[in-house]
Formats: sequence, structure tokens, C-alpha cells
Amino acid sequence: MFMGITKILTVFIIIPLIIIVTVGYIYITNIATPTSTTMQKTETTKTSTTTSMVQKTTTTKTPTKTTVTPKTTSKLPITTITITPENIVGEKTLNIEYEVLEFPFKNLGSMEKEIVINGSVLVYYKFKISAIMEPGKNPTLVHYFKVGFGNGSTIHTAYGQPINLRDPSEVKGKHLSSWIYIPRGNLNLHYNVNITAHRAKVSGTLEIVLVKPVSLNYNVKYFVKNSPEIVLFTIVKDEDSLLYVEKTPSGGSIEVLQPISESSYVITSFSENHWTPTGIVSGLSKTIVPSYVIVFGGRIVDGTAINGGWLERRFTSEDTYIVLLNPGSEFSLRMGSLDNMGFPKATYNIVSHDIILPMASHAEGVLFNITVDKAPSQVVLELTPIFSSKKPENIWVGADLVNSSGYVVSTTPLEYISSSSNKVFVKLVAPSKGEYIISLSYATMEPYGVGFYVKFLGLKTVDLGT
Repeated sequence: MFMGITKILTVFIIIPLIIIVTVGYIYITNIATPTSTTMQKTETTKTSTTTSMVQKTTTTKTPTKTTVTPKTTSKLPITTITITPENIVGEKTLNIEYEVLEFPFKNLGSMEKEIVINGSVLVYYKFKISAIMEPGKNPTLVHYFKVGFGNGSTIHTAYGQPINLRDPSEVKGKHLSSWIYIPRGNLNLHYNVNITAHRAKVSGTLEIVLVKPVSLNYNVKYFVKNSPEIVLFTIVKDEDSLLYVEKTPSGGSIEVLQPISESSYVITSFSENHWTPTGIVSGLSKTIVPSYVIVFGGRIVDGTAINGGWLERRFTSEDTYIVLLNPGSEFSLRMGSLDNMGFPKATYNIVSHDIILPMASHAEGVLFNITVDKAPSQVVLELTPIFSSKKPENIWVGADLVNSSGYVVSTTPLEYISSSSNKVFVKLVAPSKGEYIISLSYATMEPYGVGFYVKFLGLKTVDLGT
């Protein structure tokens, strides 16, 4: 039995059912100076400089044509909704419990260490090379770990990056393995590390680190002391909501996952129901974690091959694992919930709601509903950037339009937008009448992030034949 599940992009050689996806586009303007908007008691900062239009088509459009916005067809009153995590209700100092097992080695061509794990822990190893002896031609060091039962059967194996022992930049520093989480404490699993030097002998120190998971509550600011290089937190995620993770100072990376089943022997980065930030990714600061994600590729549905994009559920309302890699030895951490923005049927209808989104350095899977009463039509959204007293140099915005069957019918990949732009206009094409979902993503490379005032400008009839 094995738990390492790779994610494969399937290419079909039979004639597939093609989901036609129109390419929407994003353009930006500084024509109208936006009304000052405050968010979470932070000051909105705007500047006005000329920015060129960004499109996904080769046809050039002039600002005088593209800035004409249609009137909304909705007769409903417009309600402004501000989406923010709840206020912090407490603070707590958190000491991570972990154990480091140290194994020095000297003048060895190969070494192997094995420990038996009896508790529910996250495990990884790290090693440092202090000396290289008798190097031959192209000396290389390889390392890996495997986990299995005492009878010799293996559940999971993970190889590290080979090290060129002739390259000082590769040799220096500590080398960190990938992590594995063993959720059940009664299995007596064997964790085996192998380090082998080819055409050389090496000296150094191997350390195996065992980290106990820590359960977190929402809206509590945790001050973490003496953290290891990889740490595991757990929290119960609401499928209807987006998970808001805020870390100070910025740095490190995040992985979020849910166990496949309670009977899982091990959980790794290759397990199903796994998410890491995609696209524009900076150091962990303010991250919005989706419940549903957009996936492009191919799959089989009821025996029919389908190519294109679709909306896929990634997390449900269950225990969720948050793994932080290289977060720093000391940091603060806060988990929040952005209600009614993660599940397709729970989101606000953008026709009758203006939405103020929270500032984030990385956000995915922000969902809105929209009703299209005439088609084919171009759905036009106006996004007004919101900044704190500090403004990122650049921002990225992307959007997808998903039909009621869950398929992407129009898309705009992440587009680079200058932060000096006052407004961002997103245009997506709805080919037919009905209910749709808009999935929005945005990101910056700076820790202070960006928020948006999102407004529906209306529907514009288009001719799909041109």
C-alpha cells in the first residue's frame, strides 16, 4: 500500500469533448480617480500615472472605446459587503514541541540510520557536510528516506536533490529533506535515512527532527518561539469560507492539506487534497487559502474525455493541516475565516452586491455568483485597488468564469498591473444565459498586499462569431 500520489496532467489521444473557453482580458485606467475607501482602519493610497493597456488578444483597443461601461441590467438594490476576518480575540505564546536526534558521521562512503516512530508526529531530516575526503571524478552525494513497517514493506520513499561535492555552493549549509506526517501513533513505523557519497567519503552530522502538531483556534494571535524548520498546525476549516493566514515577519512558504481518510498511514506533499500557492508567490505574509480551485487539463467524466478547465473542490469542513516551511525561529501567526466566499452556492451575487476584499499578498479561489440574463454577453467588473499606508510596486489579477456545470467558459490568466493604476477592469464572456461563478485571484510580491473594491458594471452583448 502506498500513499505517494502524483498529480498527472492527462493528454487524450481520442477525440475529446472540448469545453470552449473564451479568453477574457483585463485593462487598467487612470481616467477616474477613485473615491477614498478605508478597510480595516487602514489608509487608502492612490496615485495617478499613465499605464498601458494589457490584453490577451492581438487586436489593439483604444482607451476611448474600452472605458465605455454598460449599465447594469439588475433592478436589485446594491449592497456593499466588506469581507474581513473577525477581530483578534486573544494572544498566546506558543512553544513548539519537537525533538532532534543527532548522528555524527566521519569519513564514510555511506551511512544509514533508522528510528521507530510511536507517536503522531511530523518527521524530516537535515544534514551538514563538514569535510570531503578522497574525491574522485564527479563526486556526488545522494540522500533519501523511506517509511515502512518492521517486516520490510515500504509505504513511502522520498529522494532529496543530489549534491555535487565539487561545487562549494551546493555543499555548504544545511540540507533539508521533505516532510512526512504520521497521524496515527500506534503503528510503530520505521523511518530510515540513507546518505551515500559516490566517488568520495564525507564527514558531517545528520539530524532527524520529530515535531508534534499544534491545534490552533481562529482569531487568536500566536507568538511562536523557537520554531523548527518545518512545523505543523491543525485547524477546522469551513468549506463555505476562505482561510486567511497572516504571518509576521513575512517569509517561508505554506502547504495546506486534508487527510484522505482517518486510516491514512502517512501524509505528504503528494497526498490528495493538497494546496500550495500558485502563480505569483512571495514569502508567506497574508495568504487567502481557497476551498475550491480552478484546474486546467484533461479528465474522464462518465467515459467521455473532457479537455479544458473546471472548478474543483479541494477542502471540506474538516480538520485541516497547515505546514509552514522555513518560517523562521520566531514569528506571529493568526488564522481567520472569510465567511461565505469559498463555496459556490454560499457566495454573494455580484449583480446586487459590491464586495470589498481584504488585503492579501496572495489570494486564490475568491468566489462570486453572477446571473446572466442576456447572452452572449461580456461580464464587466471594476476593481479599485485598496492599499495600506505602504503600497506594493506591482500587483497581479486573474479571473475565471465558470458555468453551472462547473466548467470554465472564459478566463484571464494572472495579468501584471502597475499599482499606480486607479482601476482594473475585468472582462469575461458568458456564452449563454444562466447562473455563473466568478473565481478571482490576486497577488503581490510585497508583504503588505492589496485589497479590492469589486463592482459589477453590467453586461455588454457580444458577437462570438467575430
